[in-house]
This record gives sequence, structure tokens and C-alpha cells, in this order.
Amino acid sequence: MMERHSLVKSISLHLLPGLLVVAFYLLVAPILNHQGYPSILALGLAAFFGIVPLQLGHLYYKGYQLNGKLSLKGIIIPTQSMTVLKFTGWLIASLVILVLIGGVSFVFESNIKSMLFGWLPNWYFYDSNFQSYSKEALLITAWVRLAVDGVVLPITEELYFRGYLFHRLPENIKNKWIMGAFLFAVYHFWQPWNYASLFLISLVLIAPVVKFNNVYLSIAIHMFANIIGTILFFGQINQL
Repeated sequence: MMERHSLVKSISLHLLPGLLVVAFYLLVAPILNHQGYPSILALGLAAFFGIVPLQLGHLYYKGYQLNGKLSLKGIIIPTQSMTVLKFTGWLIASLVILVLIGGVSFVFESNIKSMLFGWLPNWYFYDSNFQSYSKEALLITAWVRLAVDGVVLPITEELYFRGYLFHRLPENIKNKWIMGAFLFAVYHFWQPWNYASLFLISLVLIAPVVKFNNVYLSIAIHMFANIIGTILFFGQINQL
């Protein structure tokens, strides 16, 4: 039988990696800014060093405890097979929904950022003011973003949040979708102005796991969505 976490343990395992990312980001972003690199590079490095070791480390530690070797068997939910057509259809439909969420939320979340978080230093806002950086620095940032945000983080986060934590939420939680989506949104401490869209995005990522027990579909959706964001970033660079 799958272990269920207590509420305190669930909250802690969801949020601790996000706190580490913020701490790393606050430490490194000003330094990289001074060296001529945008804050989004610092965020990518913070995410890599704050998320990957902790989340994958925890999964493989639990796997070693269960299996006596570095294995995720019994830790990640068993994945049901899907036809290529159904997998592709869900992937495309989910990406369309994510694009709509991003488009609809852009304006009001930009207002939230300026009204509630305008007191933060300029370097904290990793998604703006790229004109002041060299093209070389931006291209380095874009390639790091493609590797980390486009590949490594989607795999790590989906295995951890949807493949492991979601099914271990406390037994007495009436709506695990809401709880899982809420905690995943809050975990992004470095971008609180995006909490509304992150909550909705998380619901989309949870859907394949609930309906098909297929974390690989969640990984694919997350990965392609982030890669689209990186491609747009490359486009921004080419326009500078």
C-alpha cells in the first residue's frame, strides 16, 4: 500500500525546494547582474542546484530504502500505457490550454507584479529589461534555459510533484487536485505574482496523472510548454 504523508510532511516536501531556490537566487542574481548576465540565468542555476539534488535525491533515497538499490520502482506511480494518438491529442490540447492561460493571465498578473511587488529591486524581476545585456550573455542564458527549464526541470518536477507527492497527499484531503495545484503554485516563491496562472497550469499537469496514471504525459506537457517559452526568449534576443 502506498504511504500517505501527513499534512505537515506534504506541505514541507512541496515547499522546501522552493525556499532553497529563492535563497540561491537572492544570493547569486546580484552577482551575475554585476558580471553582465540577466537575472533569469541566476534563476535557472538556482532552480538546477536547489531543485534537482533535493527532489531527485529524495526520490532515489526513498527508492533505495524500498528496493535496496537506486530505483524509483514503487516510488513513482505505475504508468498506464496510452496509444500514440491519445498521447499526442492530450499533449496538443493541453498545450493549447496552457497558451490560453498564459495569454489571459498576462495582463492582470503584470498589474499584480507592479502594484504589489514594485518595491522589489529591479534585478529581482528576471523576465524584463533584457536590452541592457549583451547578445552573447543573453544567448548563453537562453541555452542554459533550454537545457534546465526545457528538459531537466520538467522531468524532475513531474516525477516529484505528480509522480510521487500527489498520490501521497493526506487521506483526509477531500480534493487532492486543489491541494496539489495550490502547493505547486506556492512552491514558486520566486514569482508570487504568477500564483493564479501557476495554479491553473498545475491543474492541467495533474489531469493526465489522475485520468491515465501517466506521469510521462505530464512530463511531455511541461517540457513542451517550457521549450515554447524558451523559443520565444530566443525570439526576443533576435529582435534586440
